[in-house]
Amino acid sequence: MNGSGAVNGFRLSYQGRVVKVRDANLRKKVAVIAVLAALWIVIPYVGIHAFPKENVEIDGYFLDWVKAQVYRDVPDASNQDVSIHEYAMQRDSDGTYFYIATDGQMLSGRDNGADGFYIFIDRDCNPSTGYLVRGLGADALIEIIGWNESVASASSSTFDPTSDRTNFGGFVQISEPEVAVSGGKLELHADIITCTLSRAAILARHSETSSDWSEVNFRTAGSAIRVIEDHDADSVIPETGSQHILTLNITGKGPKATIQGLSFDYLGNVTPGMITVKEDGRVIATANDGNLSFDSPLVVDDELVSLDVSVEVLSESTYGSIGLMLNRTNGIRASANISWSVEYAQHGAKVSYVGAAPGRIAIDGAFGDWDLRVPMNDLLGDAYSNKTLDYGTGDVDIAAVKVASTTSVASFYMSVNGTMLGGTSVPSELVRFVLPEPPASNFTDVILPMYGSDFAFVFVDADLNQSTGFEVGSSETAIAVVGKGNSIIASEAFRYEDGNWISAGSVDAAIDAYQLEISSLYSTLGLIPGQTYPVTFMAQDWSGREDTMGVALPARATAGTRAYPGILINEVYNQAKKPHDWIELYNTGTTPVDLAGYEIWVDGVLIYTFPSVILLPGEFFVASGLNFGVDTLSYVLYDSDGSVVDQFQVPNWDNVNSWGRTGSPPYPSIDKMAPTPGKINKDQVPIPEFGDVVLPLAIIPIMLIAIRWAKRPRGKNDT
Repeated sequence: MNGSGAVNGFRLSYQGRVVKVRDANLRKKVAVIAVLAALWIVIPYVGIHAFPKENVEIDGYFLDWVKAQVYRDVPDASNQDVSIHEYAMQRDSDGTYFYIATDGQMLSGRDNGADGFYIFIDRDCNPSTGYLVRGLGADALIEIIGWNESVASASSSTFDPTSDRTNFGGFVQISEPEVAVSGGKLELHADIITCTLSRAAILARHSETSSDWSEVNFRTAGSAIRVIEDHDADSVIPETGSQHILTLNITGKGPKATIQGLSFDYLGNVTPGMITVKEDGRVIATANDGNLSFDSPLVVDDELVSLDVSVEVLSESTYGSIGLMLNRTNGIRASANISWSVEYAQHGAKVSYVGAAPGRIAIDGAFGDWDLRVPMNDLLGDAYSNKTLDYGTGDVDIAAVKVASTTSVASFYMSVNGTMLGGTSVPSELVRFVLPEPPASNFTDVILPMYGSDFAFVFVDADLNQSTGFEVGSSETAIAVVGKGNSIIASEAFRYEDGNWISAGSVDAAIDAYQLEISSLYSTLGLIPGQTYPVTFMAQDWSGREDTMGVALPARATAGTRAYPGILINEVYNQAKKPHDWIELYNTGTTPVDLAGYEIWVDGVLIYTFPSVILLPGEFFVASGLNFGVDTLSYVLYDSDGSVVDQFQVPNWDNVNSWGRTGSPPYPSIDKMAPTPGKINKDQVPIPEFGDVVLPLAIIPIMLIAIRWAKRPRGKNDT
């Protein structure tokens, strides 16, 4: 009420007011007209976008994929933008369509990088033609690269049938696909004609993070099977009975699938007897060769099926090697409309020795014969790259090297902190409009950058002259092993003449998931018995990332010498918080060694420099009165040239004062013990003279001395 007695908002009037009654029918008519107008606009939109179309349209709306067979993965990549979540494939007379969804933002290109999606297509479903990748023979490739949630480049390519099947450069662009992106989803159409049995696999990448593959090779519809072949056998298995060799972990996507049987290839140098496959302890297949049929078809869906595979070890197989792997083209026996792929894992040995490992190195893919050779360990994470802060180097990050020799053969071992000869299926830098530098390669006439291979090299200074030869290790001879997908493509020896590498013939080589072994005749490498040769190991990938480490190989065998020569850290004593620590060296070699200038580094700190002390063969030297500090674990011995002579890694100092080498030469194991300064340790077998060794094999002396070669300075804690 206002002061005049009226309600605020009305004029005060002294005349009568007339309030008109609105026509209710008119309001209804207006409302009906408004609704009809809205429906007139909305119904066509709903008709277009709310109901799946018969054909896919590349428009950024994904409802037309409702009728497609969509395969789903568990996102597991560290970068959600390239962590594949869903994918599907459609086809018609105009070409092929793909749908991809990630767990993040499609083509984000976070951190000023770029995202790439690569679809490999096996159009003829024939693994014996096309580019070798993920069990496919890819005849076509679709490549999408972008950032800032938009497409920067898109291409469709076919594979030149005259190209080497491991050469990514065999893909030739034929057109540009249509692409649409929205949120975490992408759809595309390429004028690549496929059939109902055509298969595809998808790789998602980011510039600086790990990549992600589709978990299965898939088709437009039907079941897709994923097999993880886990080599988890013991390195040495008993000589008789049925012995476990590997485990198969099988899952499926899409409709349930049935598998009729399995086909295996034999590994190693002896053939086993019966192969047995069990599920939950129940025998479901047996065969006396590599082809097994299940008693009843094995049904596979999204639930894990785990199969135990064992072999019967036959008599007279001792010192032989045994292993199995699924045949790469026919390993899974199923109907033609079922797609399958195999991935490889290793939690044990891929190839096992029977009874015991042989005393002489055999190049057979079994590595138990290397167990008695003392490793020279390399610092992990130190692989060199021209790219700043580039840590994606595990496959070429050397973990350890070893050498061995007979009177005529030199053998070499290397392990990496990743996959041995893993390589890459897409050997190209993924960057924003920056041309990559040409890849660094030490054998440019042999190695092609588009192969995407990894390389393992052994360089030998055959003339013992550091002023001659190739820049790596002053080498005159070398061995190169080239591989990809954890498979060897080629292994060859070379001679360095007039500035060029010339082939000297093939050499024997074998690998498992992370280890490599090589052997070559002295004559091939230009070695002479009685000499000690510097050897440099190198692991390198297609882009020039690399790691190196060196050792010395004595090519000699003298009657009456001891079985394992070299200076070892034999025992370490640490009395916490008191300067009464000591370290014991043991000359297991054949000649006196002057320790002048030798140094002990503990956890990267220089602790002791040796005076001029001559350590005779078989003698001990104890450096005492030292202070290692509390809980120090890494002990490294350097010679006067700064090369690593030996390493000693202590697990812990819990309730113990002394750790020492035990067992038989070359003493690869250590154990806690009562201190024995200047004496053979408890449970340590003295080194026998050759005349006392009852073995038909000549164990050749090997002294491991690191002669590290690298492209950048290295501190003494880089071991």
